[in-house]
Amino acid sequence: MDAAASNGASREALVLDYRHIVVAVSTAGFTGTLKFAGSIQETTPDFGAAQSATNAFDYVQAQKMEDNSDVAGDTGLALTTDTSVTLYEVNTNALRHFAVVASSVSAGSVTVQLLGSSN
Repeated sequence: MDAAASNGASREALVLDYRHIVVAVSTAGFTGTLKFAGSIQETTPDFGAAQSATNAFDYVQAQKMEDNSDVAGDTGLALTTDTSVTLYEVNTNALRHFAVVASSVSAGSVTVQLLGSSN
């Protein structure tokens, strides 16, 4: 997701080879909610559409790396006029696909980068 200023999902990342990913979330005056989503289905799900038996994904938990606080998958990050760079760790062990989903966006922009690790 690069400088997104609207609702929707980032590009899907194939994370099958990684046990964990670090997600860098950079915001500029961002107001909205971000959720981390993962899937084990063979085909790439449409993370911007409703979950279903044929579009199987779920929102996954993350840990904020600066203080190890949990971010519940179904709750996500509710941000208000936020300008920051924050790192999150996501356990992607056995997940195939990953994306970040933005909703209730009313201001600002967000850029998301990720790095996978197998250790």
